[in-house]
Amino acid sequence: MDKIGKINSMKSERRYHMDTLGSFTIHDLERLIEEDRTSGETESNTARRLAKGEAHLRKKLGEEVIEVILAESNVHLVEEMADLLTYAMTLLKFRKISFSDVEMVLRRRTMLDPRETKKALP
Repeated sequence: MDKIGKINSMKSERRYHMDTLGSFTIHDLERLIEEDRTSGETESNTARRLAKGEAHLRKKLGEEVIEVILAESNVHLVEEMADLLTYAMTLLKFRKISFSDVEMVLRRRTMLDPRETKKALP
């Protein structure tokens, strides 16, 4: 199968998985971004974002934070949060960091006494 055929097959498989799954989690987002990062595909939005480098990803992440802050309706807030999470996950994947590392920090924070949280964090 040529490169274009492989990419189209992956996209078709991705659509099928999403349609049959019925739900979409942060782990699905992580998997999809990682697939795009490692597939060699250059046409996806993720591949284009990654190709622009870390400085671009950080700038876009900052822009999304501002859009979240300025969102007035719940619908707009949800849309902007989805963008923010996508850019945050893309930055993690750019640095080859797993979301499970973020989960570990969150888990540790919730296990600490609130008075000790600030002392324990770097």
